[in-house]
Amino acid sequence: MKFARYLDENTVPEWRKVYIQYRGLKKLIKRVAAHREARIRYEAELGIARTQSSSTAVGPGSFGGGAAADPALRRRTPASASPGAVDPQPAAALPSLPPVTLQGTGLRLSSDGFSYEAVADAAAAQPSKLPPRSDPSHDVEAQLAPPSSAREAAAQADIVSESDSDDPTTAAPKRPPPRPQARVTYGPDQTQSASHPTRRANSSGASSKQRLLSRVGSSSHLSNRSFKLEPPKSLQELIDTHFDDEEAKIFSACNAELERIVTFYEAQEHEAARKYAQLVRQLTELAEHRREYRAKYNISDRDRTAAGSHRHRMSQLLSNLPGSKMVVADEVVNRIKSIPAFAAPARRSAEAPGNRTSLDLQQHLDGPAAAAAAAQDNSDDDAGGRRRAQALAKMQASLRGWDDETDKAMREANKAAAMSHDPEAYAAARKKLKAAVIEYYKFLDILTNYKILNRTGFAKIMKKLSKGVGVACAEVYYADKVAPTRLVTSDRIERLRKATEDIYAAYFEHGNRKQALNRLRAREDHTTHHYSVFRSGFYLGIALCAVVGGVIESQQESTHRAIPQWQAMLRVYGAEFIPTLFALLFGLNLAWWHEARINTTFIFEFDVRTTMDRRQFFELPALLMLLLACCFWVSFVNPFPEAIAPTTWPTVWLVIALVLVLNPLPVMLPASRWWFVKSVARVFTAGCKRVEFRDFFLGDELNSIAWTLSNLWYVGCEWHHDWAHPDRCSPNSTYWTAVLLAVPAFLRLGQCIRRWVDSEYRTHLHLVNAGKYASAVVYNFVYIHYRRNGSRSGGDKAVWIVFAVVYSVWHIAWDLVMDWSVLKPRARYFLLRNEISFPQPVYYVFMVVDVVGRSAWIAYLIPGRASVTLRSFLVALAEMLRR
Repeated sequence: MKFARYLDENTVPEWRKVYIQYRGLKKLIKRVAAHREARIRYEAELGIARTQSSSTAVGPGSFGGGAAADPALRRRTPASASPGAVDPQPAAALPSLPPVTLQGTGLRLSSDGFSYEAVADAAAAQPSKLPPRSDPSHDVEAQLAPPSSAREAAAQADIVSESDSDDPTTAAPKRPPPRPQARVTYGPDQTQSASHPTRRANSSGASSKQRLLSRVGSSSHLSNRSFKLEPPKSLQELIDTHFDDEEAKIFSACNAELERIVTFYEAQEHEAARKYAQLVRQLTELAEHRREYRAKYNISDRDRTAAGSHRHRMSQLLSNLPGSKMVVADEVVNRIKSIPAFAAPARRSAEAPGNRTSLDLQQHLDGPAAAAAAAQDNSDDDAGGRRRAQALAKMQASLRGWDDETDKAMREANKAAAMSHDPEAYAAARKKLKAAVIEYYKFLDILTNYKILNRTGFAKIMKKLSKGVGVACAEVYYADKVAPTRLVTSDRIERLRKATEDIYAAYFEHGNRKQALNRLRAREDHTTHHYSVFRSGFYLGIALCAVVGGVIESQQESTHRAIPQWQAMLRVYGAEFIPTLFALLFGLNLAWWHEARINTTFIFEFDVRTTMDRRQFFELPALLMLLLACCFWVSFVNPFPEAIAPTTWPTVWLVIALVLVLNPLPVMLPASRWWFVKSVARVFTAGCKRVEFRDFFLGDELNSIAWTLSNLWYVGCEWHHDWAHPDRCSPNSTYWTAVLLAVPAFLRLGQCIRRWVDSEYRTHLHLVNAGKYASAVVYNFVYIHYRRNGSRSGGDKAVWIVFAVVYSVWHIAWDLVMDWSVLKPRARYFLLRNEISFPQPVYYVFMVVDVVGRSAWIAYLIPGRASVTLRSFLVALAEMLRR
């Protein structure tokens, strides 16, 4: 597989811009290779001319274009040529060398040379607080770096104990003095960076130049891979010998990439250490909380053993149910412990002061067997306490020098806070900390993958450079630039992973390290979901047939005579059809976002342990669509006119939909359904809680199905009057319809005001957004007022049109300028922005669709025989499709 594609598939979407620009460097290598090939051909011509005349010199006006002024050509003039000599036969003008530009690569040149020598020397003065590791070798470095540099990099691996400053860029690995035979020495002229070649001095001397020119000039084959020199002693010497100023840009660009990547990695490494310290403090607090909890409820380890066996039996029963993986094990344990029959006789911990006396008394009363059992319980408690104490000791030792807050005063404060906690909240706190440790371990995995991908990227890009220009520079560059960085020398993340595994085993798996590793290293389920896709397609196929049959039956004259309420039923079914279709189309959004590598799990804050696959999402909406289509068809076929009224079926579907969504049984993705119910409930508490992304996202979705919400009053009115008089419950004759239409916009209005308040009244853009939704509220009331008066008043119609225009313009402007960030002046893409994720025509089509969808109210003004009910349904359908 191509590494560029592999890099794209394994990058973290949020970190995409801080990975190595592999494709940009490949483009730059091609330009460097083209420039080098032209230069070698150029120098070959010069070498041939010198063999004919020993007094040949290259003057400023000897050649045209940029080649004449190339300093690389001037410094490759033979030393035997006199400065004032003039060639009696001037050489013919040659085309200028192709420049090496960075345009279109997304790269930059290193501005400061990016040398690690000064930083490493400064870090070497800091004493190490931990002994070096016995085997600090790294597999990747052993494969990529030369033997001497690999040993030097391995000797520098012990950096876990170094102190971290607040600025992550100041942290550097401690580098011991390298071996004398492997040390790279720089002369006074070799300290300049590759990004400033004009300040370099050619350290190889005139003899190296003459050997190079003589070899190139005497060779009839102009391939840039045909000559070999002795291996250079340093990267700087290699650049001076084989590359000119333009070609050296590739090394400057690589230095800039390395600097950016190392800076980001150091910051993330420091953040990982900070999070680890925070976990240590919270777990210490959890240990104190656990003692208080167990003391209050007299819980011993024997209770845990009994509960564990029953939990195993319960899990076997639940594993046969679909979606049983979503049941949290801790909840099962809590339910089992709450059953008195499963609870063993509880005893206090052996650490109690009067423990020996109680044992003697129990031996006297109950006999030696009971006392032995109590002693076994106490020894189990001691073992658990010792295990957690050892884990805490390891954590505190690993934190030495990392975080200044882990002092005695802070630990005492945490202990006091732990003892003040409610013991009944222990289970909830333990569950949250368990999830936090798992998430932290996954973060360490991501950071490790980031380090490996970038190290491999530099090795591969240098290998391509060596192959493209014919100069073996891969090992030299890796040893001189990449190997001294923390991407290679640091083993802090590996130590954090090991410490996290110890924490999880001691606190959450009762010392079972194998079980802890299986849980921590569990990855996403890569099942293909064939059955989910099959069921979804099966449901939709039957639903399509039922919808077609129902539409045909609803238009029959016999149906109209048998069911006078057929128009009211069509309106209700239309209101139920829009959110169901909306849910199905949202599944297409999920599939598209997955193809675009948008991390929906991170954006919507899904629980990674229970999140569903995008293919599983279609199953529930498809089932609801099947049930709705069947109810729709049965309503107009009316097979049981005497037993079941045709107007009953819309309510039957509504009840079934609520039961499926609110079903407490562990079937049909219970965690996802529960997340949806809680999220919708949060939306209806707008203004009372901090607004998260899912809150205003679902609020916007509710605005697209506002017409469905407005029909709730209509359904209630018809049920109240037994559907006997369909014309009595006109939706346009009451302001309740306007109230229900305005509910989603009012909720978003409250969210915008809350976000403005949370910003400490500074971000006034939230007030502009609130005004947008206020215009929607006013628009809905003005429209219902216009319809309530019979649609005859010209003044009401004019006021409605004015507010409709304000509503459309405000929403369209916000969509394009704020939500989509298009219409940027002087943007790279016309009427768009500088960076796009999809082809340009896609944006233009969506912009037109957005304008049409926001202006769908114009359909009410088009003359024709279509009823207001049909027009309102089409407008609501257009808004849903636009969303």
